[in-house]
Amino acid sequence: AKGSGMIHPDMATLIVVFLTDAAISDEMLQKALSSAVNKSFNRVSIDGDMSECDMVLMLANGKAGNPVIEQENDDFRIFAKELEKAAIYLAKLIAKDGEGATKLVEIRVINAPDDNTAHVISNAISKSLLVKTAIFGQDAN
Repeated sequence: AKGSGMIHPDMATLIVVFLTDAAISDEMLQKALSSAVNKSFNRVSIDGDMSECDMVLMLANGKAGNPVIEQENDDFRIFAKELEKAAIYLAKLIAKDGEGATKLVEIRVINAPDDNTAHVISNAISKSLLVKTAIFGQDAN
């Protein structure tokens, strides 16, 4: 992964390349990648600015020798979960390296009725200038 200058939800000025030896159909690869990106890179905010210069690419050469993953079975769920873990790890590294970043803050919303509501709440918190100022100044006042 490279770049974090203007990253904000839906990525920005970012290039990420994932490579795997797994044998997996294009459809299942896209499904796993889209889910992983939506739960990682699309949830990072550094300075609130976005650009159209971003990309996540995944290549699978099928050389692992596993039966081709063509449906949402246990193999797919394991693959998708591990991809999600890798994407979250890289997204945090990108955020930590953000332009002018001095802190890395992770916002967790607990007991929201659904993932979308939690995402809306965490976005409101992460975009708040009052919250950003309090965190930067290390003063919750």
